[in-house]
Formats: sequence, C-alpha cells, structure tokens
Amino acid sequence: MPFTSMPEAIYHAARSEYLTSSTLRQLRRQFLPYTPTHREFSPEVNADACLLGKAAHKLILEGNDAFTAEYTATKLTDKQLQKIRCMEQAVRNDPEAMSFLSDGAAEGVVREAYCGLPCQIRLDWFNRERNIIVDLKTTTRLADFMQESHYYEYPWQLAFYRAVLAKAMGRAVSDISCVLIAVESIPPYGVNVWMLRDSMLRFCQKENEQAILEWARKRPSGNSEMFTEYHSFN
Repeated sequence: MPFTSMPEAIYHAARSEYLTSSTLRQLRRQFLPYTPTHREFSPEVNADACLLGKAAHKLILEGNDAFTAEYTATKLTDKQLQKIRCMEQAVRNDPEAMSFLSDGAAEGVVREAYCGLPCQIRLDWFNRERNIIVDLKTTTRLADFMQESHYYEYPWQLAFYRAVLAKAMGRAVSDISCVLIAVESIPPYGVNVWMLRDSMLRFCQKENEQAILEWARKRPSGNSEMFTEYHSFN
C-alpha cells in the first residue's frame, strides 16, 4: 500500500510543495465560474467546535492512547471531554459506521503526482479490505449535514482523495469507494453514514481537474514554492 505514517505538523509544513485538498478548494473558488460555496447556507463555526472535532477524530480513529498523549496537556474542560467521549461511544455503538472502521488504518499519508502536480492527501481512515476511503465529520445537527457537506465541499475533497489514491495504487477510480460518517457534537449524539455515488465523485473530480489545469495554465513559471500564496486558506 502507498501509505506513509507522518506527524501532522510535518504534513502541513510541506503545503508549499504539494497540492492539498484545502489548496484545491481555493483553486476552485478562484478559477471556476461557479463553485458550491456560493450558497445561502452558512453554518456557524467557532474555536470550540473545531477543538471538539479534532479531539473526537483523534479518539475515535486513533484510540485512547493517541488521544491522551495529545490532549493531556490541552486544557479540555470536563464538559468538552464528556462530549468527546459521548461522540466516540455513539460511533462505537453504530454497527454501520463500525463496519467501515473495522479494518484499516487512520491518518495515512499518500504523495503522488496527479494532473502533472505533486499532491499529498491525509486520509481519516482507509478500509483496506473493501478499498473504501472513510471521512469522519462532526456536526451539530444531522438534519443540516447534507447542506454542510456541500458548503464545505466534502464530495470534492473526497473526489481528490480518491483520484490521488487510485493513481498511487495503479487502480481505476471506480475501484475505490468513499464514505462520510457524521456524528453530532451535542445530544443525542446521532450518527449517520453516507456512501457517495460514483457519478457524484466523477463530477467533482472533473471540476477539480478543471481548476487545476486552469491554475497551471495561468501560473507564472519558475516558482519553486508553488502553493505559498494559498497557505493562509489552509
């Protein structure tokens, strides 16, 4: 398998050298005449929600030891810790969610040339037995999650992951599936699972490639740090 284990800090330090999903999001916004972010829906984002999301990812996907090692020194309140534990338990108690998280590895990094550019991806989880990319998301309300997924462009993100991974594995994109698992960060801590349609992923992949090719066509030559100007958005 083409995965590398890499600390998150090292991965992010290479953003000027590799195209990432967050940089690609900015290319779509800049170079496509229409992007999915142009919607009336605008979810509320705050630092507490971001902290809860990152901590829940660590606990659910990497286990208690990894969670404790990273967050012991972080000042999580008792209330925040309780929420994170409840989210973890909710996912563990959901048979469908756990069927995708039953075999595989968390936070695997893949670096591969795609559309003529060096790219890097960091997968929440890859189910090796079933060739499924799993992306774990937190939300305040499952009822809003489909709108959130388009606002944050999750299908485009997963289409990029799938295309880069398929290239690295020497497989067709259709050999790899993509799943979103969403868990609520407030009671009742509901969980839902969505398998993305291949037709949707192919549409998003086409838009990704259009944005990349348009950026490459207009980009000045000779810049060794290709994506430096997009760092503030990542």
